[in-house]
Amino acid sequence: MSSLRHSPFVSPRARVFLPVLALVLGLALWGPVAPVAQADPADHLVLAEFLVKTRAPLSSFGSPFIEVMNPTAGDVDMSHVYLTDATYSTSSVYYNITLGDVEAGNPGGGNGGDFHARFPDGFVLPAGASVVISLNGSAEYFEAYGVQPDFELYEDAAAPDAIPELVEAFPGSIGAGPLGGSNVPALSDVAESLVLYTWDGSSDDVQDLDYVTWGSNTAVRVDKTGVTIGTHTYLDDTAVAGQDPVAAAGPTFMHAFQRVSSDEGSETLSGGNGVGGHDETSENLSVTWADVTPSDPTQSSGVTLPAAAPIVTALAKGTAVEGAAIGLSASVVSPGSVTGMDFYFSIAGGDFSSVAGASDDGATWTASLPAQNQGTEVAVYCVATNDGGASTVYPSGAPVFPGLEFTVQSPNAGAQKLLITEVCVGPNIYPFTSMAQIAPEFVEIHNPNDFEMDLTYYHLTDAIRYEQENYWLIADGLLTQGDIGGGHYNDFVARFPAGYILPAHGTITISVAGSSWFEQAYGRLPDLELYEDDAEADDVPDMEPVFQNPSGDLPGDSIYTADRPTTSSDNLPKGIPELEEHYGEPLVLYYYKPGDDLVVDVDMFIWGTDKDSSYGYGFQKGPAANNGSGDYANDTALSAQDWHTALDESGTVSFTRVDAEEGTQATTGGNGVGGRDETSENMSVTFEILDPTPGVFLAGGGDPSARATLTVPARTFNPNMGESFPIQMIAPDDSEVRLRVFDREGRLVKTLWDSRFQGSVSSIIEFPSEVNWNGRDDTYEYVPAGLYILHLSVVDRTSGEEETQTAPVVVATRLSN
Repeated sequence: MSSLRHSPFVSPRARVFLPVLALVLGLALWGPVAPVAQADPADHLVLAEFLVKTRAPLSSFGSPFIEVMNPTAGDVDMSHVYLTDATYSTSSVYYNITLGDVEAGNPGGGNGGDFHARFPDGFVLPAGASVVISLNGSAEYFEAYGVQPDFELYEDAAAPDAIPELVEAFPGSIGAGPLGGSNVPALSDVAESLVLYTWDGSSDDVQDLDYVTWGSNTAVRVDKTGVTIGTHTYLDDTAVAGQDPVAAAGPTFMHAFQRVSSDEGSETLSGGNGVGGHDETSENLSVTWADVTPSDPTQSSGVTLPAAAPIVTALAKGTAVEGAAIGLSASVVSPGSVTGMDFYFSIAGGDFSSVAGASDDGATWTASLPAQNQGTEVAVYCVATNDGGASTVYPSGAPVFPGLEFTVQSPNAGAQKLLITEVCVGPNIYPFTSMAQIAPEFVEIHNPNDFEMDLTYYHLTDAIRYEQENYWLIADGLLTQGDIGGGHYNDFVARFPAGYILPAHGTITISVAGSSWFEQAYGRLPDLELYEDDAEADDVPDMEPVFQNPSGDLPGDSIYTADRPTTSSDNLPKGIPELEEHYGEPLVLYYYKPGDDLVVDVDMFIWGTDKDSSYGYGFQKGPAANNGSGDYANDTALSAQDWHTALDESGTVSFTRVDAEEGTQATTGGNGVGGRDETSENMSVTFEILDPTPGVFLAGGGDPSARATLTVPARTFNPNMGESFPIQMIAPDDSEVRLRVFDREGRLVKTLWDSRFQGSVSSIIEFPSEVNWNGRDDTYEYVPAGLYILHLSVVDRTSGEEETQTAPVVVATRLSN
């Protein structure tokens, strides 16, 4: 790329650095930006230009990119150079990456449009050269400019292409693309900062290379003054209030911010936290940067780009129990053939050793680790190599951030605590007309432990009939529908698949009606389904029955008996699982390993009021338990049990756990894990009726560090064709939120959301609030075709501070013949 843009600084796509004299002499020829004084060029890498978030049509708006330039006289190894836009006050700060603990330090990136990345190992940026990184993938970039970027932030294609990607700074720190997550990286057109820095991967400090910030919101600015991490204390940065942003807001619409001075203006050159002692936060950015019209980039020259690396999509292990080898597996895709996979493992915190993987198809690689003693801590990561000579360490940041960390268990480790965290019972289905009525039903389970759990011997049931069908009789070997229930009256008794692993702090959903119906209701697949609902088996694991119906009965099992006819006027087949929304029922999660004398209660949730009628679902184990051995402790007296008696038959809400500590539940003297009495929980308090959030653990509340986030799809829409435009948003708890549509002249067109009337907005990154615009204005008339601006305003009710996000929306017109 040898063409120059309209700028008195080196073109963002110029690949050969011109001497400063040439820059000065050429100012009058190169563009409309007012010249600035030139001193010696920067002695380190700099940010040269960036285009903020844009949306379709690409021919009008371009594609977001960031350019990084080497204005020095020497080549620079980029292996330890990082780039991030994820700074927000003290809640996400890039320099906490040195802590090696993402959850505690939150270095930022991977959600809310933010990213945290580094350049691939071995990449060298020549003296005077620059590279451009596409934020939204190579396909969009090529469509906008007709050339490929040097790097893409993430792989945007289902099958990897030849464009190299940046590397996640730590697992999930980009979190974008079909192979890596649902985050949509975007630079804010309101307020943001970009930080280019270097870190050796092991020390306690990072060194700033360049820093640029824009907008009036000081929460996005950097100040490390006096921060101590390990043995390093940072020197003074410029106070955020004293920093000079490029502009008080984002760039002019369809413009870019471009560096016009390679000497960094009046930046302080000593006593700072940057390379060579620079204080990168002191640069007078409003002078050294300008708001410009970007020119189309051209093909690069003079830069040798690395080969595109393999992409590892999964790393997993089998059961890790004492005395048995531990199986490892990894899945990988690549723009070329994968030629090798090495698994690296550390035992009890020691040095990492490697074992070579084997593969039949190049897509899945396996290996085994030697058997270990109970209690041994093991960490694992892997390295994949392709025929282009490129390698990928998975997860990125390993071994600081290993892909697997687990403790070898005893084969007889016994029950561990799990939580039932959400139960959606669906709508009132009487009379029953279609399986679509059951589609929303699911059970959510959370692992609150710091270790993963093998669920082989865990069971789930809703089959209780007062003093007749009792789940604990499974330990007496009474495996029939008449003893433990299931397979009839829409009840089920199910066991988790052998070897199914629930990660530490993981949350899973189990669809009651099957994966296809669940996907129809929620737009994604569940983790498990009670039974296979498709004609051919899919990739969603099925729960397993604990018995088959005896001979002479209809063919079926403890979960599903397809041909059981209706027995009343409700038209509901009695052999299919269905959670009872009208009368209520229990849901019990318990542990039982064949040969055990007793079952162990793990968690339960009971809704309704029918405790002891002939069709009731109350129970209390103990010496008087039906057919019991007398070894059970006393449960809470049935009359004293506190169930969730408020019911909802709409099908649009769930019973959701809001107290992970289980309220006033007794922790000793019961039949649960560690002696808990699961029947003593005050469920009327620990559960509330809320909107469904399958797979999202809400008992801890929303994300306190959530930022205002506005996400829209990259497409136009035509309201006159019945199309609508989906908009997702996130806002911190206790904030007032308004989402409005304006035309290009700034006139209000439509208010889509006002929290004063429509309630709060989600603060859960994984489960944003969504609103659809039908293309009508406040008078209910269709708006003319053209460009409109979405404006999200979020005001903190305590401090009064406002945060805003904007995004363009293009209303298309019907094409004429």
